Amino acid sequence: MGFAVDEQLEELCSLPVIIKPMDQTLLTNVSFTERELEVLHLKAKRRTNAEIAEQLFLSITPVKWYVRQIYNKLGVNNRSQAVAVAQQLGLLDKKPEKAKRPSPPPPASPRP
Repeated sequence: MGFAVDEQLEELCSLPVIIKPMDQTLLTNVSFTERELEVLHLKAKRRTNAEIAEQLFLSITPVKWYVRQIYNKLGVNNRSQAVAVAQQLGLLDKKPEKAKRPSPPPPASPRP
């Protein structure tokens, strides 16, 4: 009996996963910031929030905020769903600009 369950589970795991957003028409008017697209691309590359924070020169709190914004806009609850929907919408086709470390301010000139 255990073998039948294992075979069924194996068969189910081999099926392709198709995730459809709640309402595709709702997503046509959704826009993403450049930073959200950067985070989405890094999530698609299976980067952790800590790795994303380091790469984008952010602390982890804003990264978590961006991830929640992305999930809300896509109507999903996790990374796998977000990546699947983003692929369906073509959001991963374009590469976002690479994050650059902010330039330090110029040195203050001495006051006369």
